[in-house]
Amino acid sequence: MVEKESSPAPQKHPETKTDSKAESKPQTAVSQKPHHQIAQKNIQWEAEDPNNDTLQLTIHYKGVDEKAWKVLDKNTQKKGSYLWDTLRLPDGKYQVKLTVSDGTDNPPETAFITENTIQSIVIDNSRPNIKPLGATAGTEGKYVISGTARDDYSNVVKVQYTIDGQEWISAYPVDGVFDSLEESFQITTSPLMPGNYTLIINAFDSEGNIGIEKVLIEVK
Repeated sequence: MVEKESSPAPQKHPETKTDSKAESKPQTAVSQKPHHQIAQKNIQWEAEDPNNDTLQLTIHYKGVDEKAWKVLDKNTQKKGSYLWDTLRLPDGKYQVKLTVSDGTDNPPETAFITENTIQSIVIDNSRPNIKPLGATAGTEGKYVISGTARDDYSNVVKVQYTIDGQEWISAYPVDGVFDSLEESFQITTSPLMPGNYTLIINAFDSEGNIGIEKVLIEVK
């Protein structure tokens, strides 16, 4: 919010309230959206001026380890949103700042400017890594495959596998719940007849990125 005193002098800094946010999908669900849509962060804002002055809103961003803010977009809407395509940015934590000014309708000595920094945003467009993988013959023609899925910035939320392109089957974490950046898992197949098999494993992180690995099994 930007507020302005009716008296010409002296003037106070405008009162500010948090009416801006950045949204992505929930962190617990595996999104089925195309990856370019998952990578979009929706920045929303609402600004007010009691005198109904024209407001200039500027969206800035920077990595949390950077010093300089960079301009992302400029807008004159008092209420709106901006879809930030993050596919061309390195993974990491970023800050977003919105600056609002009524300088378009006021001279510099009486114009107001206020800013609001949104909570840190995680940008993660990289696939989880799956390793190491080992297939061990069990009893009754079953095979046990062990591995670890790891992501640098987002929790691993799901692991599933398929044998020779058949139905996808969920694998379960060794500790009982998918809730961290690194998750060990174990797969026990159904009994396999003699032959060669390809087992494909997918690991999903909370940003919808999918890591892929395969294991070749020979049953004699």
